[in-house]
Amino acid sequence: MFALMTELGDNVCKTRGLAFSGSEASGAFELSIWNTNGTTTDQERDAIATWLGGKPEVSGVETGPLEILTS
Repeated sequence: MFALMTELGDNVCKTRGLAFSGSEASGAFELSIWNTNGTTTDQERDAIATWLGGKPEVSGVETGPLEILTS
């Protein structure tokens, strides 16, 4: 999983100004992704879901609604 997340960061997130964190539980991996320059868009979320869905080691992708987080 580490190699996949490294590839995600290097090939998808960096080019879009995104950052992410994740955790694994019960065989599932949950990601939180945010735009370091502003608000994450539906297009960015969909691009990541499409990229992950195209990986043979990923058995399924579920995305949730975008949330606005304040610090």
